[in-house]
Amino acid sequence: MNEDYWDIDAILADQSRIPCSFRMDVPGYGFLEGNHDIDLAAGAKVELPYWLAEHLAIHDLVELELPVCFGHRVRNDLAASPMAVNLNRLCPYFYRFGVKIINLVVDAMLPTILSNALKARLPLIMDYTQTSKLRTDRSDFIMTLDETEKDIYKLGHESASQMTQWHQRKGTRIKTADVLMRKNQGTRY
Repeated sequence: MNEDYWDIDAILADQSRIPCSFRMDVPGYGFLEGNHDIDLAAGAKVELPYWLAEHLAIHDLVELELPVCFGHRVRNDLAASPMAVNLNRLCPYFYRFGVKIINLVVDAMLPTILSNALKARLPLIMDYTQTSKLRTDRSDFIMTLDETEKDIYKLGHESASQMTQWHQRKGTRIKTADVLMRKNQGTRY
């Protein structure tokens, strides 16, 4: 069984739409194009959820195109100012979806773009986790993050809180492990 089978984030990422064009006529599926024709003509462009488009592409029934959220305009914006791009608005599962389509869409730059975007955005995300008590614009910032970045933010914030508790000695006291307290043949470790 696929490890992502029960992962709600993986399921939601699979719902992201990807533009594709059919390579042949498909009888009875004209409704996908939004018209009242009974058949879907070859070359018709429609947006399908990733989970469906993937299987159709593997069987060479459709040709996939690069989604708008990975288009040239977004790439230019990410190159100019990565933190100014609202990834959540573009695609809530920007990184997950990008990783899924890497092998299906012919685009040699996509892995580099995903990697560079995360590398550029990560320092500010971690800065917000460490200084979240001082910032008043925290919720606006969080709303611009995709779900992967939100998970990173949440982990960083929890880590910072635990570190603060440790510094203030509010955490649990460190105790000797029970195994070390046992006597083994009359000697103590």
